[in-house]
Amino acid sequence: LAEQHIASGQVDFVLIPHTTVQSDMPPQDLINFFATAPLDKQFEYPYGVSFNGSMGLITQRYMYETGATEEELASVTVALRAWGALDPLSIFYGKTVSLEDVMNSRMISTPLKAKECNLLADGGGAMVVTSWEKAREFGDKAVYKLGHGTRFMSATPMLREDVFHRQSYRESSQDALAQAGLSIHDMDLRQIYGAYPYTQCSALEGYGVCEDGQGAKLWAEGRCGPGGDLPCTTMGDATGRGHTGSGVSMAFYLDTIRQLRGEAGERQVSNCEHAILTTSGGSVMNTCTTVFGRALR
Repeated sequence: LAEQHIASGQVDFVLIPHTTVQSDMPPQDLINFFATAPLDKQFEYPYGVSFNGSMGLITQRYMYETGATEEELASVTVALRAWGALDPLSIFYGKTVSLEDVMNSRMISTPLKAKECNLLADGGGAMVVTSWEKAREFGDKAVYKLGHGTRFMSATPMLREDVFHRQSYRESSQDALAQAGLSIHDMDLRQIYGAYPYTQCSALEGYGVCEDGQGAKLWAEGRCGPGGDLPCTTMGDATGRGHTGSGVSMAFYLDTIRQLRGEAGERQVSNCEHAILTTSGGSVMNTCTTVFGRALR
């Protein structure tokens, strides 16, 4: 929408703010909303499933089809918390977890454990969008959108042919990369909003970073966390930073901008020139993938 206003000549700059203050809401209201909001009210909700429950079912299916182990998936949380522990804006700043911590945490929905699920948090952020002509006036502070792709699936997980969302990750990223004139191997950073461990794995598979079913191994090998050769999700996702509702997407945009500017502090990815970011909403029903760069191509 901001791009449309700018491209039509109505405005030169658009400010996009976001604030979430969940701590002011009654706890039971928060629980009821987040447990059921992404579920189909006719075919899922009446039968007692919660959102954590549906994600647990999908995670079990992912393990069955790919051979991924609980330990490999738990390593995703270890890495995300490691990123979050380096970010002063995270509710988990300075608070890493070990594989044993994750594996020994309370079972929520088999195989998901407490530390693999999200803690709700308050948060806010804002960014300014303008044309590339205007952006050039700001020198090194400007970050450029190079390509974009979007896919939408059924809002009801049970009706999806691809419950792991690989097809959406694959097609939206292909569109974005084609517009940018780049390949996935040109990306210095991969940012994935998934909120649950298996999505971090299936997104890498959909992107083409690895073969289908091999995403969990990349995380278990330490390649996606701090110090790895395939840095992913450096803001920690909702798991490693805190879930601020739709504000998680804003946090991803801002972290990507900081990385490309070289302003990410201890989490900074070396020589970060290009980044791919996928944000989602609800039950991961929409997949919006954007390629950003330090300079225009």
